[in-house]
Amino acid sequence: MNDSSTLDVFANEGGGDGGSDVQPFDVVQLSCVEAGTPIDASCLGVAVPTGWTPVAYRENATGCNGAPSFQALDGITDASVPPGQCYCSACGVVGSWTCTATIGSTTNCDSNTQNFTASGCYNQGGFHFGGTLARSGDAGCTPGTQTDASIASTPASVCVPTSCEADFCGLVGQGFQGCIQNTTTPDAGCPAGFTNVHQAAPGATASCTCPSCAVTNSGTATCAGAVTAMSSQNCNGNVVDQTRPLNSCTNTSGYSSVYYDAAPAPVPACQATSPATGTAALVSPLTICCK
Repeated sequence: MNDSSTLDVFANEGGGDGGSDVQPFDVVQLSCVEAGTPIDASCLGVAVPTGWTPVAYRENATGCNGAPSFQALDGITDASVPPGQCYCSACGVVGSWTCTATIGSTTNCDSNTQNFTASGCYNQGGFHFGGTLARSGDAGCTPGTQTDASIASTPASVCVPTSCEADFCGLVGQGFQGCIQNTTTPDAGCPAGFTNVHQAAPGATASCTCPSCAVTNSGTATCAGAVTAMSSQNCNGNVVDQTRPLNSCTNTSGYSSVYYDAAPAPVPACQATSPATGTAALVSPLTICCK
C-alpha cells in the first residue's frame, strides 16, 4: 500500500489494499419528465423534486439483482481507518551526543589538564593520572511518516435507472431503499422528507497522523573511556599502571605520558509516545437521499 492509501471498489468491511486509480462514478443522466414518461416512483410516497432522479440503494451487496434498465454503481460507504491500522516509519534522531574527557596529572587530576573528544596521547608526566568524562550535545527526535494504512468500509450499491421504463418500485420491493439523487448538484443536500442520508463512492483514501517521538535513553546513555599511564613520552615505553576507566584519578610511582582510549559516543534512542491514528475519506462520493 502507498501513503494516503486508496481503497478500491468492492473493498469489504475487513479493510483492503489501497490503490491510486479510483475514478468517480460515471452516472447516466436521465430526464424522463421532459420525455413525458416519468419513472414510476410512487412507492416513495412523495413526488420526486425537480432536478432529482429516483435511485435504489442497498448496503452489504452489489449489483441490481439483475433488474433491466439500471446502472449498478458498486462501491463503498462508511469508510474508516480502524485502530492500529495506520503504520508509520520509525522515529528519526535529530542531533547527537559528544563525549569529552578531561585528563589531568595532579593530585585530584583536575589541573594540568587537556581535553579529548577522541582517543589520543597526553604528553604530561606526574604521579597522578585520570580525569572525568562529560556528555554534551542536543539530541532530539522527529516523528515517522505514513507508510501504510488499512481502510474498513461497507460495500454499497446504487442502482440508477437508465430507461424511463425502469421498474424502480419493483426493485425497492426487493430489499433496496427507495431514494433520490441530485442529477445536477451532487452536494446540494437532501430535500425535506428525505432524512436518511448516505454517501457512496468508488473508493476512499486514508490519512494517518504519526505520533510524536521522544528520546528514551537521555538519563541512561553514558560516555565511556579509559586512561593508561606510560613510562615514555608519546605514549611509548612500558605501562606504568593498569588501564583505569574514567571517571577516576589514580596515584602512581611516576609516568611520562597518558594514553586516552575513547569509547564510541552513545547514540540517542527514539520511541513513539502514542499510537498512530488515521481517518478515511470517500473519493468523489454521491449523496443519496432516502426515506
